[in-house]
Amino acid sequence: MASGPWSGPEEAPHVLVEAADGASRWALETLLRQEGYSAASCAGPTAGSCPLVEAGDCRAASEADAIVSLLEGATEVTSALREHFPKTPVITEVSTDSQSSTASLAVPSPLTRERMLRVLESVGLDVSVREVGNTHAACS
Repeated sequence: MASGPWSGPEEAPHVLVEAADGASRWALETLLRQEGYSAASCAGPTAGSCPLVEAGDCRAASEADAIVSLLEGATEVTSALREHFPKTPVITEVSTDSQSSTASLAVPSPLTRERMLRVLESVGLDVSVREVGNTHAACS
């Protein structure tokens, strides 16, 4: 099993879930682990303490292979994630009537298991094919 904030197979792609709602974080993190991903979650700046906002760095985000941001109206957070981690795909959920182009990867609402897995596979994070040598340091 992964260490630090990551739960799931250490060799699996690491996916960070950001959502203000604890139930949403838990559900998506559980789904990802069941599908073979290593997952971690946080509430982002909505929890009052966010290392990315406060110090310009977030260890979990820097170790993630992809970030799923379900923070409503948090375009600044999405922009900061893309700025600090330009090679990490940032996946956001958008309503079907939204014309937003701020997301790196937009998944239409409602976010379903199939849609989430499809977008992760589209950025090369298929758990059945793992890139050799892409390992992460243990979190503290």
